[in-house]
Order: sequence, then C-alpha cells, then structure tokens
Amino acid sequence: MSGTWTAPRSNRQRPRRSGLTLIELLVVLALIVVMTGAILPSLGNYGAASRLRAGARGVVSQMRYAREIAVRHNTHARFEIDADTGLSRVSELTTVEPESEPQWHADTHAGGLPRALPDGVRFARSAARGSKPAQSVMFSPDGRGEDWFVVIADRRDERLIVRVEPTLGTARVLSASDGQDYQELLRAAESGS
Repeated sequence: MSGTWTAPRSNRQRPRRSGLTLIELLVVLALIVVMTGAILPSLGNYGAASRLRAGARGVVSQMRYAREIAVRHNTHARFEIDADTGLSRVSELTTVEPESEPQWHADTHAGGLPRALPDGVRFARSAARGSKPAQSVMFSPDGRGEDWFVVIADRRDERLIVRVEPTLGTARVLSASDGQDYQELLRAAESGS
C-alpha cells in the first residue's frame, strides 16, 4: 500500500435529471414572444377582411331574399340600406284592403328584418347604374332587378362591391381581383354617376 489515497471507483453514474434548465426555458419563451409578435398584425388584417366579406355576404343574402319574396308573392320587393346606421332591410309592396293603393311594408320574417353590418364595416356608396345615388333596389315579380350596386368598405378602406345584375336580378360580390367590372363600378361610385 502506498501513501496516497484514491477515492474508490463506483460503477454508479450520477442520475441524469429530466426537464429543462432555466436558460432553455427562457430561450423557448423568447422565441414564442417573437413569433407571436410577427403573427399578430396579420391576424388583425385577417379579422378585418373577414368582417368585410361577412358584411358583403349578408347584403347578398338579403338581396336574394327580397328577390325571392317578389317572385313568390307576385309583387315588388325592395332591399334598402341606411348608410348612416349601417342597417339594411327588406320591404314588400302590398295592399291591406282589396281596393286600396299598394304600400311598402317592412318584411317581418327573419330574412327581411333590419340587419346591421359587422363592426368596422360601412356602406360607402350606393347607386343605380347611370343615375344618382340610390338607397334601395327593387325586384319585380318576374325576378328582375334594377341595375344597382353598393360599395361596402372597412376601416382600412378596403372595398367590396355588391352588384345586382338587372336581367336576372341576381346579386354578386366583386373585389379588386375582378378587374375591369370592379374598377368601372368604383369609378362610377366616385364620380357620383
């Protein structure tokens, strides 16, 4: 035996700890914060665009309902907007008494009740093609409608146009990707004709 002492060797290894160190945890949290900061602005734009599309779909839905009422009841029906309040509604030309003059009456069914545009969406402009601004479009008993359109805009001034095709009385949504039709209607809306 010599005069130096050595620790006995052990076959046991130190147990490995599972989990994360504090530094690893902080790095992961920092990455999550950076990624969230990069994604949030685009989510805000998605929400605004989604509300604009929802507003346009609601307008088209009510226009289709007005056309359906006109055809089904063999009368005239009208889709109206109120640009100040952002409300739209459907009314029908009816007679209360057999010999009385027809009058416009608000539709009291779910499809015709006043409907508000989503938050941040507004009626920017509406017009009958080739004339001054018009706050309503009328559908006849044969299903035809007036050549009419409404511009719907959001807070970012992104716009969609809902247009009624007069021969068929159908409504459709136009966006910037629709090219010339969209641009012509925007010019007409801006010029007031």
